[in-house]
Amino acid sequence: MSLPEFEELTSSRGKAAIGLIGCLAFVAISLFAEQSGDTSWKLQAGGIFFGLCALTFVAMLIRPHRLRLDPEGFTLSGGLTRTPRKIGWRHVGEFYVRPLSHGASMVAFKYADEAVVPFGGVLGKSGGIPGVWPDGPDALAYMLNDYRDAALSHR
Repeated sequence: MSLPEFEELTSSRGKAAIGLIGCLAFVAISLFAEQSGDTSWKLQAGGIFFGLCALTFVAMLIRPHRLRLDPEGFTLSGGLTRTPRKIGWRHVGEFYVRPLSHGASMVAFKYADEAVVPFGGVLGKSGGIPGVWPDGPDALAYMLNDYRDAALSHR
């Protein structure tokens, strides 16, 4: 792989819109059920939860996640991230797809032994790349591994 100056990926607004529609549907179901007389605390908690999830999807529509790759490392910005987070290629190991729940997955990586890990490593020595990317997590992990290998071999 020839190493480009930089490459920038933007998370899928279409997938974020689908998530927003799904969350709003659950909020509507919760509201209609409450009006019909069912005031279960579980129903109210579900409505609040999906309402908060809807706000998250709105943020992802307004400020989609951006992943910028350059010869030094990758920078993650957008979404609910207030300040961009830059991580050097030499600080990460292989990227892989980590299954979450109900068929969902995300791209994850392990920090290298000499890397400075967030929170002093209390939460573990791995990190993740949030977002709903156009080609899916498998293609993103493959591309990140290729880019990392090319960047480290050009040093």
